[in-house]
Amino acid sequence: MVQWYECNKQLYDEEIRYMAETMPNAIHGFLPNGNMYWIIEPHPIIGGQRKDWTLLAVYDSDHPHRRWGGSIKFYPVKPNYDEMLKMVNHSKVTPDSIPYLLRDETNQIYISTVNPEQIVINATTALANAMRWITMFEHGLTNQKIWSVFCGTGKLGSKYSYISSNIKRLNGEEEM
Repeated sequence: MVQWYECNKQLYDEEIRYMAETMPNAIHGFLPNGNMYWIIEPHPIIGGQRKDWTLLAVYDSDHPHRRWGGSIKFYPVKPNYDEMLKMVNHSKVTPDSIPYLLRDETNQIYISTVNPEQIVINATTALANAMRWITMFEHGLTNQKIWSVFCGTGKLGSKYSYISSNIKRLNGEEEM
């Protein structure tokens, strides 16, 4: 199977450059099937506490394309899906399901990194969406209002932009 980076050297070079600028410690390589991947270790600060995550970002062979879930899949490695479920179950939030997770053709869980208003053409754009998801997940575990909006069960539905711009208010750090 011909891979996207074999047909589009310019896009490949841009992917390498953008990721080096965004996440200098990210490591890329190629799976046995030829798909390119990145190992990314973001450390967001949530509520003043550093959180450690490891993501495996894997490109589809026909990247870039507009498909449900995107052409770059971000698999949570640390915490993995089972660990995330334990985090949710140990919190006091409801519902106890985790939103915006999809399954690939081998039934592996990955984070949906597609914003319906944008076409994701590179890993750094998809990474920004994955980081937004991680931020909402981590903040939501400590605040039912945020979790409800994140899960789409709050009165505002699921609105990342609302949560992002009102995180202090939703955490009770300032009046609404």
